[in-house]
Amino acid sequence: MKRAPRKRKRKEQLTGLALEDAARRLRLHDGKDFTEIAHNLGMKSAAAAQDAVYRALERLPDYEGDLYRRMMTERLEHLYEMAHKKAKRGTAADVKAAAGIAGQQAKLNEDDGSKARTIGESVLLPIPVAREAVKAFEKNGGHLDDLEQERIARTLLDPVAFVTQAFEKDLWSMQRQILQSVATRPRTAVKACHASGKTMLAALAVLWWIARYEGSIAITTAPTWEQVRDLLWGEVHKALARSRYAWPEANQTEIRLGPGNYAIGISTNRGVRFQGFHAEQMLIVMDEAPGVDGTIWEAIEGARAGGQVHLLALGNPTIASGPFHDAFTANRNGWATFTIDAFDTPNLDGWSLDDVRAMHKALPEDSDEFAPGPRPYLVTRRWVYEKFQEWGEQSPLWQARVLGQFPVQAEDALISLAWLEAARTRKKENAAGSRLYAGVDVAGPGEDETCAVVRDESGMIVACGAWQSADPRGEVAAFLAPFKARLEAVNVDSIGIGYNFALHLQDLGLPVELINVGEPSRDPEKFANAKAEFYWGLRMRLEAGDAGGLGDELLISQLAGIRYRHNPRGQIQIESKEEARKRGVKSPDRAEAVMLAFANRTPGIIEYYRDLANAGEEGISMASTNELIAEYERVRKEAQKE
Repeated sequence: MKRAPRKRKRKEQLTGLALEDAARRLRLHDGKDFTEIAHNLGMKSAAAAQDAVYRALERLPDYEGDLYRRMMTERLEHLYEMAHKKAKRGTAADVKAAAGIAGQQAKLNEDDGSKARTIGESVLLPIPVAREAVKAFEKNGGHLDDLEQERIARTLLDPVAFVTQAFEKDLWSMQRQILQSVATRPRTAVKACHASGKTMLAALAVLWWIARYEGSIAITTAPTWEQVRDLLWGEVHKALARSRYAWPEANQTEIRLGPGNYAIGISTNRGVRFQGFHAEQMLIVMDEAPGVDGTIWEAIEGARAGGQVHLLALGNPTIASGPFHDAFTANRNGWATFTIDAFDTPNLDGWSLDDVRAMHKALPEDSDEFAPGPRPYLVTRRWVYEKFQEWGEQSPLWQARVLGQFPVQAEDALISLAWLEAARTRKKENAAGSRLYAGVDVAGPGEDETCAVVRDESGMIVACGAWQSADPRGEVAAFLAPFKARLEAVNVDSIGIGYNFALHLQDLGLPVELINVGEPSRDPEKFANAKAEFYWGLRMRLEAGDAGGLGDELLISQLAGIRYRHNPRGQIQIESKEEARKRGVKSPDRAEAVMLAFANRTPGIIEYYRDLANAGEEGISMASTNELIAEYERVRKEAQKE
């Protein structure tokens, strides 16, 4: 009580001094004034004096006008600078203070709060602070007196607002719908065209989920580890780098916000891996879902039995069977489903399939038709045009990767697209010294291609080349040269111009085998000719998973388009190139080269003895087997000359 008069006097002194020095500072812009105030009032620093001066201004309700507005603007900037530095260290109280400053700024300027939001959003907001705002917001019946805290709460509650504001993402309508579905529906399935932004969206959904729910888990998976690490988690790391929220440092495929609150990426073919994850709120994301093993789908359904477990499955609809396909067909009632067609994306706005059909071939890169779209990361007009010219609209790849639809593969298709997709991602160890086999399909001048394919004895395609020049003998020879020492055979289609082409390669010392696909099959009761036999053998290898490395999409499209039928004699017959052209399909030159690379005219009995010798069967030596093979080859080549 004795010290009250002294406090009152000091307060009056401070108020008067604040007004005087504030006006002086506005004129002189001299920070030393606050040092003087600090000295006069016995304060520790100029910053403390500055804060006291501004607080004194706030206590004067009758002091208004331009000077007050300018002074308060300066005060808010000063407070924001201090709070922003502390917010970077993740101090919850300081971040709250900085967010509150933004609200004061809006009130001071009597604007719509846009500048305040800019200030507030530039603070790296720790997730715990946002969660506290949500708790207060929900406890208070869905509103808060502190408008900035209410904004923070509403942002975290809404995945679209969170992604838009926290990661500065400009989402288009379909993306917003998918995010809302992830938040509200137990199961969401998205089949999409190529470059639709689906993987980026899945990564953002993962980050929102673990931020929104304390103690939540998000698990991501894909058919291969490389897809988990490079695709979805690549997008996670990109998002974290530009986030307006403060996140802990992420590992390669894991980020932890706290005990039992994390996101992790795994790739496995063992369903039991999913049995060890338990949380009240869990999100499971399957990227490239058509290729995820069926046992994993079953295990995930088991994991959904308890708690709030949401599932997001995404992929290009390349396989018209399996659990992902069922989500859009037989089991559709249990899923929220979305289809992203390239023609529905922002970059193709105003374009239609009819427009593409009417376009001339070989349009230049700088054509006005290919003007950059509003979202460079999405599928482009140029790409759609190119794939229309390469694949044609009847191609299963056009249907899946452009239209986002499951391909309607003809009943008489020789090779299932599902087998081809599996072979695209299948990897096997290629022994350095293993034998190699090549196939060469020769084309004349024009649109057709001369193609060469090299594969190893395990069935993995090692290299693939294609040329449209009038005389590609030099290019093909250069292509095969690095493999010459290991090449066991170079199978060349010897019909027509292929014969002289094969002789040229033979003159270069390559182990050329002349293959006439029109000659009789070794099994004439089953196959109409050698071409049918070779293609059927390729079909069996792909079905059994004994081939891989099909990384060329045009090659996959051609193989998926090969058709067959049974002729009146009951023999299997492959559709001719002329018949294919009548239905608008170009010559499948790359598919023919693959067929030739896998073509094997060695009798089955010799292959049988070779396998026994390789296995170390007693009484059968590799030397005697090689002698048998050499004699067979001698007789066969003599027959070819005749």
